[in-house]
Amino acid sequence: MQSGPLIEIQNLTVSYHRTPAIRAISLKLQDHGIIGVIGPNGAGKSTLLKAILGLVPIEHGSVRVYGEPVDRVRQKISYVPQKEIIDWDFPVNVYDVVMMGRYVHLGTFERPGPRDRKIVESAIEKVNMVEYKNQQIGNLSGGQQQRVFLARALAQESEILLLDEPFVGVDAATEQAIIDLMHGLNKEGKMVIVVNHDLGKVQEYFQYLIMINQWLIAYGPTREVFQPELLSKTYGGRLTILQKSERLFNIAK
Repeated sequence: MQSGPLIEIQNLTVSYHRTPAIRAISLKLQDHGIIGVIGPNGAGKSTLLKAILGLVPIEHGSVRVYGEPVDRVRQKISYVPQKEIIDWDFPVNVYDVVMMGRYVHLGTFERPGPRDRKIVESAIEKVNMVEYKNQQIGNLSGGQQQRVFLARALAQESEILLLDEPFVGVDAATEQAIIDLMHGLNKEGKMVIVVNHDLGKVQEYFQYLIMINQWLIAYGPTREVFQPELLSKTYGGRLTILQKSERLFNIAK
């Protein structure tokens, strides 16, 4: 059993074209829970997820997943990226996209077997996309596309799931399906980390919060850190957001 942090980030700095996107962030994520990542546009939320995944060069610091560099435990962590960075014109159908989640478990020349196909069929069923499994992904609605990539993550059978703004551009039914999946994974003892921009849903959706604005502002149980003073530090006096947040805080109180 894992005794240390599932994810340990130490003094992490990532820059794009010599401009820091996140600065000197240190975090130890131990709890198997649903963790929200919030902050203003340009705060480095997506960069933080990509750094955990090893998808961006690290200027300084380190990231360990289960005490190892992520490349050694790639099968234990899955990722649903923002929809706009996906090539929806690529000629691949729903079933094949979901099967991609199994590739981390296969050898270089190994083909998917009956167990892999069973897992893929189950994942497609869990997101209610069975009737669309032979359709090309570019022909689906935004909500359906998001469900497909959630199914791919489920098919990977990872212990940690990273979702980058999964609620953007989806219908109410898909949003609820995502929430149900998050809670289901949590009950299985898995960690779910979600970049989210809607402060109105924070207290309802997340057990823990990471609040960043390039620097780490706070991390802890949502009920402890979703407070006006920490929101002010995170959003830098952006009054429209803060006024909305303080109303939500007052209602919750």
